[in-house]
Amino acid sequence: MQRISIDKLKLQIHGSSDYALMNRLIGYVPKSFVEAKSITELALYEDEFYNYKPALLLVHVDKQIVQTVIASFPVAEEITFDCYGLKNIYMSGLPKLITFVLLPNPTLESFEMEAPNLKKLTLNLPNLTDKWLHSILSKYPLIESLSLITCKMLKRIKISSDRMKSLTICHCKKLVEVDIAAPNLHKLSYKFGDVISISSNTLALSEVILIFKSNNAPLDAEKIEFLAKLNHPKLLTWIITYVKNVIAPKELRETLRSPSYNVKQLKLTIEHLCEIYEITELVDALLWIFPLLETHFIQWTEDDNRYYNTIHEISFQFSYENHVRKGENLNCCKFLPVSCWRHCLKTIKIEESEASAYVKPLETYFIKNAEILRSIQYSEGLVLLKQDKDQELEL
Repeated sequence: MQRISIDKLKLQIHGSSDYALMNRLIGYVPKSFVEAKSITELALYEDEFYNYKPALLLVHVDKQIVQTVIASFPVAEEITFDCYGLKNIYMSGLPKLITFVLLPNPTLESFEMEAPNLKKLTLNLPNLTDKWLHSILSKYPLIESLSLITCKMLKRIKISSDRMKSLTICHCKKLVEVDIAAPNLHKLSYKFGDVISISSNTLALSEVILIFKSNNAPLDAEKIEFLAKLNHPKLLTWIITYVKNVIAPKELRETLRSPSYNVKQLKLTIEHLCEIYEITELVDALLWIFPLLETHFIQWTEDDNRYYNTIHEISFQFSYENHVRKGENLNCCKFLPVSCWRHCLKTIKIEESEASAYVKPLETYFIKNAEILRSIQYSEGLVLLKQDKDQELEL
């Protein structure tokens, strides 16, 4: 018989805390599978929502059974773990483990692994405290990616690592402060939470994904300060509920500096419909927050009926002349170290999908507000050229 090399195994065992019974259940699986020394991916749960990989699912088992199963896969590199009801988890003999995902377990009080090469850790622990998290991170100094999901007891997180590259914080509702000393951190995801305090002297992010807790409020001073603390990531993906969530009141725009003047790429998703009359107010608000964008993508969904939703999309590409301030008194960008888009925007390329009715108001808006605009190009190839500073754009 030809020998087959196995590197992934999906084994589902539902059921019992009876150790003898579990051994009999495992016994139904060919011994060559359970003891396969080549298996490198051992996930303990499969869930499409979280995009976890093929899995070993253990329900209501004890720690002895867990260790027995884990010991059968000495070269496992990935483990996703869902053993609801366990209070303590201990796993040894995992020298090659790189990725560990712990799914929700409100009863868990401690877990420990002998995994010296662990690099990716996801914790979905309602009982995780500040002290417990600090203890966990101190045991795995090679972690590059950390995800904290629905950790309801966390209040203050301190990340100190030269290796950390990605940090995700999601649904941690009591969190108030994150202190980051991670010079190589390049991706931060903050989802479904209130505004928190971020402290860092080394933050140099390439990408931020941002979803504040859903509300119907406009942009306030706390959120503006939060955006400023992100220290100008190259790409910001922002998901909001309503258009008004990004519109700062006039008095704040007149007294505060644009928080993200060096962000170059923005992807904005709006969960509710953006009306045609709202589009220019939306773009104006975004260009106050991000006054020198190079690429700008907006998407929103219209619920047409119970069977069909229309997805609307508009994207912009901007090019600028030299935007270094030349000594003039520019009231709209008086707090910025450089001129904003109103004084240096040269060309615009607009592409749209299911949003053609929104283009004309935007054309009028940019012609009125961009002082040296030379052209607006549409996806259909229509180009408007500005022949003279004091003349209208002509075809």
